[in-house]
Amino acid sequence: MTNGDQLWQPVLKTTPEQSPSPAPKKTEYLTPLDQLETPTPFRLFLFYFFILAALETVLAFSVYGLITMDKISVTTMHIPVLLAALFFGRRQGLALGLYFGLLTVIKASTAAFTPGIS
Repeated sequence: MTNGDQLWQPVLKTTPEQSPSPAPKKTEYLTPLDQLETPTPFRLFLFYFFILAALETVLAFSVYGLITMDKISVTTMHIPVLLAALFFGRRQGLALGLYFGLLTVIKASTAAFTPGIS
């Protein structure tokens, strides 16, 4: 079997033997991105990160970023930041968080959102 023949390839996970009778080896199936032989390419990583940044931009300047019901307002702009921190790491979450802050400052300084300026 060569690399790439099957989408799901078995990965053997063994534990150290502590008893005289060896336990049977357990085979777990992992996704191709979870296997050590197939690391995520850097270009694919950047693609996913910029997709989250684009989603952050859309949420910042559309009606979907702030959902208003009667007297309650719920923001959804923080979700891409949390997803970046969860899936990519602290630095990438921080970078998208800084982008979130920059978009918030830009949005707050526009004439449509600034009170008293028409």
